[in-house]
Amino acid sequence: MNEQSLYYFIELAKDLHMTRTAKRLYISQQTLSNHIMRLEKYYGVKLLNRHPKLNLTYAGEFVLRFAQKTLRENDNLLDILADIKHDDRGLITFGASSIRLNSSLPFLLPIFTQQFPNIEFRIIEGTTDPLEHLMLEGQLDLAITNFRKEENAIISNHIMYDQVYLCVTDKLLHKYFGNKTEDIIHKSLNHANIADFSPLPFCILDNQLGQDIQQCFDEANIIPKIYLKNNHINLETSIGFTGIAAFFSNHTSLLIQKKSITDPIHVFPLYHKSKPLVQDIRIIHRKDQYMTSYCRYFYELLQKRATYLESQPLFKMPIDSEDA
Repeated sequence: MNEQSLYYFIELAKDLHMTRTAKRLYISQQTLSNHIMRLEKYYGVKLLNRHPKLNLTYAGEFVLRFAQKTLRENDNLLDILADIKHDDRGLITFGASSIRLNSSLPFLLPIFTQQFPNIEFRIIEGTTDPLEHLMLEGQLDLAITNFRKEENAIISNHIMYDQVYLCVTDKLLHKYFGNKTEDIIHKSLNHANIADFSPLPFCILDNQLGQDIQQCFDEANIIPKIYLKNNHINLETSIGFTGIAAFFSNHTSLLIQKKSITDPIHVFPLYHKSKPLVQDIRIIHRKDQYMTSYCRYFYELLQKRATYLESQPLFKMPIDSEDA
């Protein structure tokens, strides 16, 4: 038995397809098959059923869990020894949504690299559920996610509350509300009642944040007039900035995109059940994974960046083009 064979077995278990896995690993199918047969010979059991299609045997499921734990523990040991030797080389695998990546990495990496110039980063873009799955599989060191549920194998630390807003251009408000526009604005500055905006067309998010926002419509007994539905907040925000439809965004997204605003815009905080609608943003990592000194430093930078973003004001409401 060797670690390479265990690694190939773990990778094959993801696809359960010899050709696809071999291609992904840049090895021949025969090489992959030889490693699997080597493991089967070592353990004296069949790990895979080859027909009618490839799947793990009962014994194979146990060997898979052992392989995952063994390689994870070996990685931990290497990280611990590197820290002891003060080795300045290493790897951080980091996952987050596009908004979290764009709002953190361009600002943090120059600072981080001054302290640890030889650390490699591998970045995975994704939403909460896929990132948690990758974390549980041991494929991520750190990730930024929205809080959904407690997971025994994962440590989850709160870093910020990201307020969710209803955003409407001044032009769109005047188009639909005419001389009542100022009354709507004044009423909604600190607390938007979604029912007051029901005549507007909306860009709707088709993701977890969109599901949270839908609760506001449900609470108000409103069926939104949908202009656009998608799961990319950056696209929704960019389209909303043009004044075609009202849209929803969080504090962080507006901060990093506000330079793109050319028309006056109003942002109204959303509430659900009389409480601000916020995203509970967290950093997660595995309980059983050793955190190197450079990983801890990056973790601390992420925390500081989140605190900074949460404290930053958006802009005057409404803004004008000079403020943008």
